[in-house]
Amino acid sequence: MNKTQADAAARAVLEPGIRAQQEARRKRHEQEFIEARRRQVSRFAFAGFGIGAALACFHFRDEYPLVVGSALMGSLAGTVLGWIVAWWRGRSRAG
Repeated sequence: MNKTQADAAARAVLEPGIRAQQEARRKRHEQEFIEARRRQVSRFAFAGFGIGAALACFHFRDEYPLVVGSALMGSLAGTVLGWIVAWWRGRSRAG
């Protein structure tokens, strides 16, 4: 068996393993991207929660005394804004 035959035999044996590694690497990269987007959205939601709670405490104290309700509405608004920003950034990077 010469060197080219040995290389061909080794490649035939190792090729499925290499493909599996590439597929696993691609899946891991996709999961990291999804997690990064979720972290970004959660930051917006957390900021919205704080802003909603602060508005309820300091500005709308007499009209709307439920701080938790305002905080949750602020969190909801922050989540929506976070998903819009994540979508917009993904769209601008793709194009």
